[in-house]
Amino acid sequence: MKRTFLISVLFFLIFSPYSFSAPIDTTGLTPLLNWPDIPGATQYRLQIATNTNFNSPVLDVTIIQSQYQVLSGLLLCNTVYYWRYSGFIGGSWGSWSATYQFFTYCPIGIGDPEGNLPKYFKLYQNYPNPFNPATIIKFDIPSNSFVSLGVYDIIGNEILVLVKSELTPGTYELTFDGSNLASGIYYYKLVSGEFSSVRRMILIK
Repeated sequence: MKRTFLISVLFFLIFSPYSFSAPIDTTGLTPLLNWPDIPGATQYRLQIATNTNFNSPVLDVTIIQSQYQVLSGLLLCNTVYYWRYSGFIGGSWGSWSATYQFFTYCPIGIGDPEGNLPKYFKLYQNYPNPFNPATIIKFDIPSNSFVSLGVYDIIGNEILVLVKSELTPGTYELTFDGSNLASGIYYYKLVSGEFSSVRRMILIK
C-alpha cells in the first residue's frame, strides 16, 4: 500500500499527487516517487531537478509505470530536489503536473573516526551571505529528532519547507537556491522539539 506524504512546495503548500516515500536512513539518496495512474496514459515522463525551472534536470526519463525508484549514485547529499511528471495519452504528451519536492539528507558528521558528533542543536549562519542565487545552510542534530527547516519572507510568511523529517545525529549542509525569489531579506528557521533558532539571509540579484 502506498503511503501518503505531505510535501510543501515553493510559494504555496500542496499535496503530493499520490504519495512520496523515501527510506528513513542515513542516506536518503534513493527515494521512491509515486503518483496516481492517469486514465489512458501508456507512458509517463518524469523529471527531477535542483530548481523549479527544470532547465537542467538531473533526471529526465520515460517509463511505463506510475512510480520510479531513483537509482543510487544519481542524487547528491543534503540537496533539495524538485520533480514533476506528465502522461502520454492518445499520441501526445499531456501538460506537466504541479511541482513537488524532497530533500536528500546525509549528515557529514556520520562516520567521523573521532566520533565527534554534535552535542547540541545548532543552526549556523548561511554562507555566502549575501548570496546570488544559492547559499549553503548548515545545522547540527545531536540525537534522533524530527526536524523542520523552513524559509520565510520578511513579514513571516513561510515560502518553502526545506526539511520536514526524522534525522539521525550529525552535521548537515544543504544548498538553498533562491533563483525564483526576488532580491531581499529572508529568514530560515530550524525547529526540533523545544529547540528553535532563526537566522537572516540576504538575496541580492
